[in-house]
Amino acid sequence: MTLNKTLTPICYSLRNFNHYHNLDLKPLDNGNLALVGINTVGKTMLVNCFFPMLINGLTKKPSFNTAPGMEDVDKKIKQHDNSKQVRTFETMILGMTNPQPERTGYSYVILRSKKRTVVLGVGAHVNQGFPKRTKKWFFVIEGNSKDDLRPITLKDDVEEQPNKFIPSLDRDEFIDQNQVKFGEKFNSFIAPTHNQDSEDYTNYVAAHIYGCDKATLNQLARAYQVLMTSNLVAGSDDISPAQRALSNVQSPIPNDIITAMIDKFDAQRAYEKRKKNYDELIGDPEDLTKPGRLDQIAKALSELNQWSLRGELWIDYHDKNEHLTNFEHTQNELKTKLNQLEIQITDKQSQLDDAHHEQEDLTRKKFSQTDINSKINLQEGIICQNESNLKQNNGLQTKYRQLTTQVIHQQHDLDDSKEQLAKAKKHGKEQTQSLKTDVNNYPSLAPLLTTRDIEFIPQLNNIKKQLHTIKDTQRELANLNKRWQQANDYSRLFQSTKADLDQSITQTLAPLPESKYETKLLADNAQIHQSALETVDQNGTDLLAQINQLKQTNPDWDMTTDQQQAIQTLIDSIVQIYEDVEKLAHQIKQQTADVAELNNQIDQIDIDKLDKEAKSCQTTINQAKDKIREYEQLIDQDLDNQITENKNVAKTLTVEIKDLNDKLAVIKNKQDETDVSQVQLTEQVADLKQQITERLKSVRPWLTQTFQEYDDYAKQHYVKKPTSDDEKADCREQVEKFAKKIRHLINPIYSQYQYLQNKTINDLLQAIGLPDLALEQGEEVEQNDDNVWRTSFDVMTLKQNVIDHMPIDQTNTLVNDELDAYCKTVGLMILNQQAYINTINAALQQNQTKTGIKIQVDLDYSQGYQDNKKTNVINPALLAEIKDAGNEEKPLFKQFIQDLLERQRKEADNKNLDELIRLEQLEKDLDYRIWSTLSVKIYSEATGKYEIVDNNFVSSTGSGAERSQATLILLMLIPKLILDECNKEDAPRLLFMDEFGSKFDVQNANNLLNIFKTFQFSVIITKPNNDYAVLLEDGVANRIYEIKKGDSTNGNFPINSLAIIGDWTA
Repeated sequence: MTLNKTLTPICYSLRNFNHYHNLDLKPLDNGNLALVGINTVGKTMLVNCFFPMLINGLTKKPSFNTAPGMEDVDKKIKQHDNSKQVRTFETMILGMTNPQPERTGYSYVILRSKKRTVVLGVGAHVNQGFPKRTKKWFFVIEGNSKDDLRPITLKDDVEEQPNKFIPSLDRDEFIDQNQVKFGEKFNSFIAPTHNQDSEDYTNYVAAHIYGCDKATLNQLARAYQVLMTSNLVAGSDDISPAQRALSNVQSPIPNDIITAMIDKFDAQRAYEKRKKNYDELIGDPEDLTKPGRLDQIAKALSELNQWSLRGELWIDYHDKNEHLTNFEHTQNELKTKLNQLEIQITDKQSQLDDAHHEQEDLTRKKFSQTDINSKINLQEGIICQNESNLKQNNGLQTKYRQLTTQVIHQQHDLDDSKEQLAKAKKHGKEQTQSLKTDVNNYPSLAPLLTTRDIEFIPQLNNIKKQLHTIKDTQRELANLNKRWQQANDYSRLFQSTKADLDQSITQTLAPLPESKYETKLLADNAQIHQSALETVDQNGTDLLAQINQLKQTNPDWDMTTDQQQAIQTLIDSIVQIYEDVEKLAHQIKQQTADVAELNNQIDQIDIDKLDKEAKSCQTTINQAKDKIREYEQLIDQDLDNQITENKNVAKTLTVEIKDLNDKLAVIKNKQDETDVSQVQLTEQVADLKQQITERLKSVRPWLTQTFQEYDDYAKQHYVKKPTSDDEKADCREQVEKFAKKIRHLINPIYSQYQYLQNKTINDLLQAIGLPDLALEQGEEVEQNDDNVWRTSFDVMTLKQNVIDHMPIDQTNTLVNDELDAYCKTVGLMILNQQAYINTINAALQQNQTKTGIKIQVDLDYSQGYQDNKKTNVINPALLAEIKDAGNEEKPLFKQFIQDLLERQRKEADNKNLDELIRLEQLEKDLDYRIWSTLSVKIYSEATGKYEIVDNNFVSSTGSGAERSQATLILLMLIPKLILDECNKEDAPRLLFMDEFGSKFDVQNANNLLNIFKTFQFSVIITKPNNDYAVLLEDGVANRIYEIKKGDSTNGNFPINSLAIIGDWTA
């Protein structure tokens, strides 16, 4: 095998992975191979089992699908339907068609250069439908270029077979066995839980295999994903996919920078919302015509207390002077009522005494019925005991019936077993007779077989041994016959040689004058050949004797292989029959014992006795029920009702007497009070006057209003109603009006709406970040012990607390640190874009010497993308400011970003977009790579200048070579430029081309293969079954495999197969 300068794949291997048990794809020495097969057979999926997963260890979507940003390009593909199913790491292992429910598998690639051998691989255990249970472990094995580093992946390290399933080692077994086998050469990396990837593996491969950092390795993996977009490598009629791909490979802005800026912008918006909530609570200090909610509550509370004071005190005070007269009339009315009540009390007391006497008679009757109830309770106990005995009796009878049924079933099984035993013995005898008949035809076998059963199996073993002896004899006879035949051949050869030599001697010496030399040589020749012939003949005689001896020793030496196999088959059949007979005999013995045990249990149950006991229990129960019915007829069912009714009558009379006495006491009290009514009313008026004076201090503390001033004010505004109740009702209506207003200001009725005026006080406090000041649940406004209306909180204190916690005014001041970080990062990356373009152009200029075609690329900022639409995102003035390294403030750029953030936020609010959707759209719009289009230009000999390559050019105008150069070569430069910067000289240079060159003619596709070779790439290419002429280029070796889909009918798990259909050598 020729060793290459770079690490070149020598084998791609799968073990219990995808639709393969054991697969080894071995490229040619240059690492090239091609996969052909019908559409949907799984060509791309097979490559995905290695790329780009083993490059940087990423197994999450979209590692096995279209690269990010290339989805719309891949949707245009018509060659196959991969877009219908999204591949995941789990489906890669379990299979896409009739997937396995659970599987442990391995994927690894072995690479070799002149300096070393490297294995990159992954193992995993997957459960279908439970991706979070997936366990992954990556591994790297490094050794010198001569080492065999094939890892141990299967149980007992057995030899792999393509179509045979052999269980895989689990993770711990795999790591332990390979650690023992390879020692320090073996490195394992266990991925964290929850289906995450291993960053340690990525870092190790980057540093030790490629000689780069992790970011560069991930950029290489992204480039591979771009090249997996079939519509690109097939040869597109649209230049935009290649442009988008080149932009997509550039390093994105770190996500934390974008996220931090968006978070700060959202924080600014949140502050502005809080400011509005502050204004709603305490008012806008710049607009005094709009008082805050708390000031409105304070004013309404003052009005509420004034109306409360009028209704609760002042009206009473005003009316009591009118009641100081009329005391004499009131005194006469009281005396009349007192006499009427005393007569009623005497009558009610007489009725109550009669009820007590009747209650005593009913109680005596109740005692006489207690003995009858005791007898009923005794009979109910008898019923309960016999019902329990009857239940136990029924259980035993049920068990008896169940045992009887089991005996019948067991007896049937026993009879069946005996019948099977008889048949087996009969069959054994028949087979034994056949064996005896067969062995009697062979002298060496017949004596080994007798009819004694005790030695029968050993006799069969002796016959087996004799059959092996016959085989050994036949092999030895074949060898001896071969040697005997060789001896005969030597004898004839010596005779022929003697005659030829005699003739030669005679011809040579005949011209000599003397004949003595001829005579001497002829005699010597005869003697030499005679001696050799005797020796050969003796050997032949000895061999023939040995042959005859062997035939005499084993007279059955001529027994045919079919005859031996027939006897062997009979012996195996008889041994199996004897084993079956022994098992049936043991089974019959066990079944007999089971039947006996069941019969024993049946015998222990006396069914006749149980029937008698059941009848006896039922008779006793019926007798007890009859006695209970007799006793119940003796009980007066209405007695309890009579007692209850009489008690209720007595209770009612007692209550009525008490009520009358209470009324009597009330009237007497009123009589006593009447004497001092005038004095009391005078005191009440004075007291009301004092209360009003005190209430005025709480109601309007900012006014120095005396009682007389308030009384004059109240009289001026007093509208006399028909009654004082009407007047008080009017006051209560006003009180309720202002109380309702306060409650609405604290807790608006429609608080579920998001408008400020419909938010509760607690909602506003929560919105401004002061939940600790939230109002307690309960009545929002109520009267205290002094009858003064108060809110459940101190309005002015709450207002001051809110003012004390007001944040510094930050209106329209987005935090600049995060915006600065983003703007500086984008400025640096846009400058790096130009370096990226320069690098591509330098590589294109080198390629020009090979193809003679001049191509350049440039950035066109007039053609960017926003909201998935082509547009001019940034104008020339803004672009100039971004590129100006000396302008650190970048006001235009910052305003541009703030406007973008504000526009997206308003759109999200108007459309009620999900927050994740908004963030996803923002991240797209903030990606500097979509603000420009990478334009491709090709030199025109006719005009003498570079012209833009558009869709018309790549679809018809340009030549085949120019079209391929303007699309695919540009894409190939991406991994080449990355790999050229790697520190490891033998870093792997791999490419995967899906549906390569479908739209190129054969010559141009072959030219591209030569460029792959020039760039030192090892390439895996997929093509349809009948379309691989483009793979056959002189000077570019390639091995072509054909994939055939396994059988998936009836829900079978298909196992695909591969076969080499040709090697195209350089």
